[in-house]
Amino acid sequence: MQKTHRLRANGFRSGYTLLELVSAIAAATLLLLILATSIAVSTHTMELTGHDIAEQRTRDFATRLQNDLRFATRFQFVDATRFEVDRLDDRGETESVVYQSDADGLKRIVDGRSQLIANRVLSTAATFDHYDAGEQSRKSRLRPRIRDYRTASTDGSGASMLTIDVPEGARDGDLLLLVCCFKNTFDVMPFSNRWTRSHYTTGASLGICADYRLKQSTTPSTLTVGYLPYGDVAAIMLAIENTDAPWPFGWSSSARGSSSELDAGTHPSAIENSSSIDAETLNLNLFAASGTPFYDRTCQLPGFTPLNVLLGSPGSYGACTLATTFRSGPLPPMHFTPRVRHDQPTDWLTLAIEINGGVQ
Repeated sequence: MQKTHRLRANGFRSGYTLLELVSAIAAATLLLLILATSIAVSTHTMELTGHDIAEQRTRDFATRLQNDLRFATRFQFVDATRFEVDRLDDRGETESVVYQSDADGLKRIVDGRSQLIANRVLSTAATFDHYDAGEQSRKSRLRPRIRDYRTASTDGSGASMLTIDVPEGARDGDLLLLVCCFKNTFDVMPFSNRWTRSHYTTGASLGICADYRLKQSTTPSTLTVGYLPYGDVAAIMLAIENTDAPWPFGWSSSARGSSSELDAGTHPSAIENSSSIDAETLNLNLFAASGTPFYDRTCQLPGFTPLNVLLGSPGSYGACTLATTFRSGPLPPMHFTPRVRHDQPTDWLTLAIEINGGVQ
């Protein structure tokens, strides 16, 4: 006997009408549109972080520079902080565009009209020259080069000793140069008779001293220095290769003063002796200052490469900062005096040291 089975709907429909489907799609589309609009509005109203702003400025600058270079008919470096581009404008005529970096920031100048496109951005130049490898090998002197460095600083306590590591990358024969910025003490002395004092200068409330030795296989991996209790110290040890032994130092000089935030002419400037420096000379410019006056904890000195900015005794009355910069060879011609920017009034002290290359 054949049986027939019937399925009951149990009150549920097995589908939707076309009108219901069209209405549902329209409602979903409207809901997604409202959601997308809310996300877009919240994204535009969200406060950007400093990193986001910096990235946006970098993209804007890159885009503008690419557009200038795309239609360029001439490109020329005017000096270390300025270059010029001749390009075609919308009318097909040649116009001159100059990019210039100075104490105010990075400017774009078109037909005499200046536009500041980045604040407090100063250019720096590292080691370069026009010699190829063959010409360099025939020169009589080697070029000194900073191979590595280490730093150490006080914490504002009543201690009278500080230990600094010898740079790990230092090799036998390298010049080890210890430079200390100090405050609330008369001097900073290495606890070793293997180190020799090379430079010492003081200002109103600051001092800079330098001691050196040559790296040997028996040189300890650390050095301890001493000073008066509660003294404040920021120290850097450089390992420099290709120096002239046994006395690697050439000309040196110092300067001191007090900077005003509103007067850039009172800020410390680069020091160089154009009559003694040559392409094989390493020029160190060391800047000491009371407190923390350097913009964004950096030292952007036009024409020099910043190596390190170190704070001693942070947050204390004796806080002091040591900024280390360098370049190889003389400064190129500039249309302004290169200076370190301070964002607060402070006492400052500068020490310039020329280091000569060894004989090949």
